Amino acid sequence: MNTRDLPAAATTDQRSFREVRGMVARDILENAGDNGGQHRLTQRDIADRIGTPWGVVYTSLKSMQELGAIRIERHRLYINKELLQKMAGEAARIISQT
Repeated sequence: MNTRDLPAAATTDQRSFREVRGMVARDILENAGDNGGQHRLTQRDIADRIGTPWGVVYTSLKSMQELGAIRIERHRLYINKELLQKMAGEAARIISQT
């Protein structure tokens, strides 16, 4: 690989990650109940629904946690609906541009 290709490759990887993270965000929003902003989901269920490997969902959830979009405690998922909507919208824009 040519060194001048590296920034483009990195940009593509980041874009792909944001796309998948947005798909995970959308799935959480669609499957979260109105139980005080919390709902119990499995990472494997999310992976199956969006058609991506479990490890990618795990990485996406960790990123979302670091950004404050979700909090996971005692097998419970607490969501920041506004941030998840923003992530889902970003993914939709990326998909529409391809």
